[in-house]
Amino acid sequence: MSFSFALGIFLSDILLLLLGQWGWNTILIQAHYQYYISLLGSGILIGIGAINLLKTPMPTPIETTHKTFNWSMFFIKGFIVNTLNPAVILFWIATLTVAN
Repeated sequence: MSFSFALGIFLSDILLLLLGQWGWNTILIQAHYQYYISLLGSGILIGIGAINLLKTPMPTPIETTHKTFNWSMFFIKGFIVNTLNPAVILFWIATLTVAN
């Protein structure tokens, strides 16, 4: 379970590193793209909020049952959590700025 989560985080870091190396920070600096990037970020936040508002709470089970783990879901969760984390994005942009 934790290995697939960590693998998702690792591949997300590789993706962010490659995007940063190929000029992602020049895209973020240009004023023309900032509007579209802010729309994308706003859409993501509104979508997450709508999902959380519309989701019905799960009742707590009385009996504990043994659940099987979906390894691909943990991989996807690790990848998405790491990719959408602004601190990770800023870390890789700062690292690439110092490295170049």
